[in-house]
Amino acid sequence: MKKKLLFPLYLSYSLCFALHILLILSFTTTCAAGQKGSAYFDFGIFAFEDGDYEGAKKNFLTAIKENPDNADYYHYLGKTYIKTDSFQAAEKALNQAWSMQSRMEGLKYDMAIVQYRLGIYPTATFLFAEELTENPSNVLAQYYMGICMYKRKQFQNAIEHFETAADKNPSIKPNTYFYSGICHMQLKNTEKAIEKFSWVADHAQDELKQNAEKWLQSAQAIEKEENPLRLNLKIGVQYDDNVALEPLDQDRYADEGDFGLTTYFSGKYRLIRYGGLSSGIGYNHYQSAHIDLREYNLMGSIPNLYLRYNHNPWILGLTLQPTYYWLDNEKYLLRKQMNMDLVWNITDRFSNRYSLLLYDETNYITSGRSGQNIQFLIDAFYRILDKNLSLLGGVGLDQNTTDHSDYRYFGVQAKIGASWSLPWETLFSPTAKVYSKQYSHTDSGYDTKRDDFKYELMTSLSHKILYKWLTGSIEYKYTKNDSNISEYSYQDNKISFSISASY
Repeated sequence: MKKKLLFPLYLSYSLCFALHILLILSFTTTCAAGQKGSAYFDFGIFAFEDGDYEGAKKNFLTAIKENPDNADYYHYLGKTYIKTDSFQAAEKALNQAWSMQSRMEGLKYDMAIVQYRLGIYPTATFLFAEELTENPSNVLAQYYMGICMYKRKQFQNAIEHFETAADKNPSIKPNTYFYSGICHMQLKNTEKAIEKFSWVADHAQDELKQNAEKWLQSAQAIEKEENPLRLNLKIGVQYDDNVALEPLDQDRYADEGDFGLTTYFSGKYRLIRYGGLSSGIGYNHYQSAHIDLREYNLMGSIPNLYLRYNHNPWILGLTLQPTYYWLDNEKYLLRKQMNMDLVWNITDRFSNRYSLLLYDETNYITSGRSGQNIQFLIDAFYRILDKNLSLLGGVGLDQNTTDHSDYRYFGVQAKIGASWSLPWETLFSPTAKVYSKQYSHTDSGYDTKRDDFKYELMTSLSHKILYKWLTGSIEYKYTKNDSNISEYSYQDNKISFSISASY
């Protein structure tokens, strides 16, 4: 009985074995006839997928040697050459595949990539357009089509392709928005460029983010330059534990604290711009009001006329400004001031500014304080883009000559500071200053030459509020003046909260 059952089972196994033998023989015969080199081709595919492009190239070349009439072998050899940036060799291999089978899937796109990498943008544009006609969902073809248009300075067409690519695949949006921003810059559409670069700066990472921030700064500078009108209003409340008559006469201080309100307004309007030459008018207004110490209430009115010439990398400026100050509603000081500035933009990150300031002051309250002051300042600025950090440093000299010898001095000053852009549009700005005054004559009241050394520590933290033109700030300033005449030694702490709007 068992033998009767086993016989059909043996017969079934024998038939299956024979069928497998026939299939293997059939496959071997087919390979011998038309698929020579297929094993090497398969090994090449495995190496290509693993990123071993040298191994892939060797296997594909062997497969071609075994069977030089197979278009797939040439196609993948060309793809391998693309991966190793061997674009001339890739072009030759892909052309060979095209001559055998022009409608092979992905071949036209690969040929377009090679032409793009070789810088042959008209040919690449044609091939990408053909690819998009046959395969509209190819988002990379759409993206590179935009790049080719950009390289050919067809900026409006490039923007359309970048926008379409971003709609097809949001993951490519940072790259497309970055190039769209550059195209908008070329088309003088600064507002749109700022919109694109701002989005990339907020959403991209690493090098793309840094490049977007750099372009954003340039676009914002151009927007300001193109706008003839600039306005700024700042209103703040402060507490000062030793109220002084800043910024005019810090020898006059109250030795007591008080709360106060400060207001600052500035406006500038460009009248002329011709090439690198520009000229305009401006007005600044400063006012402080204290709750108890009203005798320290100060108001300043500062009209100005400016002239500037920009000849990259140099910017030469001249400003004339008469300044009128009132102390507790009484006429206090008239200052006639001339500023001459020379800015040298050594690189896009490093610049220097050389300034000469000339004052002629008439003091209506304090006898003997009228006179002249001359200052020479050197400032340096360095931007670390990948850290969103700007560093500044400066030194200066000034000579003060007054009607009374008690107020004549020679001064030396130095400062160092930074401006650090933190997340969420927050700016942190610490600064330190030192100032030494060597008085020229023996003080008539103390029978000794006065010698002062003052240092200041300042820090501010500002943040955009609701709109990009509205900023809230908190500021702290510590001042200490050491003098060999104790009457002039003092220290001061001041903290203030302010809101500023700019246009």
